[in-house]
Amino acid sequence: MTKIAIIGRPNVGKSTLFNKLCGRRLAITHDLPGVTRDVKINKAKIGKLQFDLLDTAGLDFAKDELTQQMSDHSLAAAKEVDIILFMVDGRAGLVEEDRLFAKVIRKFGKPVLVVVNKAETQTVKSNTDFYKLGFTSLTFISAEHNLGFRELEVEINEIIASLPQTESESEPESNAIKVAIIGRPNAGKSTLFNKLAGMERSIVSPIAGTTRDSISHALTFKKETIELIDTAGLRRKSKIDEEVETLSTVESINALRRSNLTALVIDGTMPLESQDLSILRVSVKEGKPVILLINKCDLIKDRKLYESEIRRYIDEKLYELQGMFVIFISALKDDDFRKIWGAILKIQSIQSQKIPTHKINAWLNFATEKHIPPLSKNGRRIRLKYITQTAVRPQTFTVFGNIIEEIPESYSRYLYNDLRATFNLGGVPIRMKFKKIDNPYENRKSKKH
Repeated sequence: MTKIAIIGRPNVGKSTLFNKLCGRRLAITHDLPGVTRDVKINKAKIGKLQFDLLDTAGLDFAKDELTQQMSDHSLAAAKEVDIILFMVDGRAGLVEEDRLFAKVIRKFGKPVLVVVNKAETQTVKSNTDFYKLGFTSLTFISAEHNLGFRELEVEINEIIASLPQTESESEPESNAIKVAIIGRPNAGKSTLFNKLAGMERSIVSPIAGTTRDSISHALTFKKETIELIDTAGLRRKSKIDEEVETLSTVESINALRRSNLTALVIDGTMPLESQDLSILRVSVKEGKPVILLINKCDLIKDRKLYESEIRRYIDEKLYELQGMFVIFISALKDDDFRKIWGAILKIQSIQSQKIPTHKINAWLNFATEKHIPPLSKNGRRIRLKYITQTAVRPQTFTVFGNIIEEIPESYSRYLYNDLRATFNLGGVPIRMKFKKIDNPYENRKSKKH
């Protein structure tokens, strides 16, 4: 699969083009320069052409450490691709920064296509200054208004045709186990993401809120493809005072919804807070299993006490995640991360299993004999006849009975917890529905009266 990177100054429209070519909104777009901070990669298409597309942070010669990291990541990405789309701002015209970056990019020895964006007017299209950058391939587009994409396709196609042909196999995206790494700002998500990915994919900075977009990286463990998704730190609403921060929070929740499971990273030096619980509630609502990763574990004096307090807190506040995986890690140190991979595969296996009907009905008979359902308001006994598993991911069960509308929450929770314990469904959200069985004699009785 051909790899193409979009490179250029901040706010020239790179993320807008990235989203258009990927066919969905994957990168945050905003008038504020520097919104994109990490390199994003996704399958893209223009016409009949398909390729891997990289969105990069804006190139900037600013001296502060964060901006320098952003530029370094972008340039490192440009070195690894087959084609560079060097995007410039048609409205602003050719500026000195474009010339300076052109010199840097030219040294990579990659095919470069200059993409003049925001070219809605003929005035922009007739501007010949951009040829002074010294690249032979140039095209005018308006990413926001879908203009010039046919010409862009022709130019990219010509460059691809000139590339040496190599055979490669790509793992289908749909086969990957998607893991969203979620947590509060500065919990260590990006550091962990880089360690698990085995490379510096995500920018790490002590500045809270450095990660804004969700970025992903796929790898293989025991023949299974696992796609890690690093997300922006989720802040409390009272602390979200910028539009970009709000967009980042929305993108993090969307990443969680697209994933197969959630890896919640918390700072082991800080107590579990309501914000962490909110993340867990969203995961349960979306039917996503959760792995709790306690980062900075080397700073925790008594791990057993810490874990028992965490589990007691979760059991009290969110019984749906009883038995969840709790793993102590130190993202900054060379920890054994195989336990994380093992937990991911174990959870994937749990939430994909289909329990045989005879076994689950045998469980229901035993559970209702051990704790008999209560009487209804009119004195009749609530009877649960049978159960069936109706879905996986999340595990969903339907229980059929006679007066299901009067089943107390305490009894349904008992069934829920006993089912989880019996079939080892720890840490996996369960859906338990109750459906009424029609009484064939009810209509006859009403007719007689």
